[in-house]
Amino acid sequence: MTREDNRSRPATDRVGTICRALRRAIIEQALEPGAKLPEDALGERFGVSRTIARHALGQLAAEGLVELRRNRIAVVATPSWQEARDAFDIRIELERLVVRQLAGRLTKTQIAELHA
Repeated sequence: MTREDNRSRPATDRVGTICRALRRAIIEQALEPGAKLPEDALGERFGVSRTIARHALGQLAAEGLVELRRNRIAVVATPSWQEARDAFDIRIELERLVVRQLAGRLTKTQIAELHA
């Protein structure tokens, strides 16, 4: 998509696009805690103005994924020990749920392969 095409989309769509991309990168740890997120670089990467990039960063800050600091500096949030532990516990429970749901659907051959 060209910069001109992107600018013709509504601002809310552009903010949403940036939020989804950054959220995914943060959750998948492609962006590490403390990584700087300069408005100008985001604007250039996504073909939007700094204002649109700033709105996206504000939305991610409201979700706790980004910290907004002085002088318009945004960084990937660093979770507290308890937040990291909570996320780990949630992941364990989700994995258990997936295993329980799949367990009833596996064939005997698939079960044998898992034990091998």
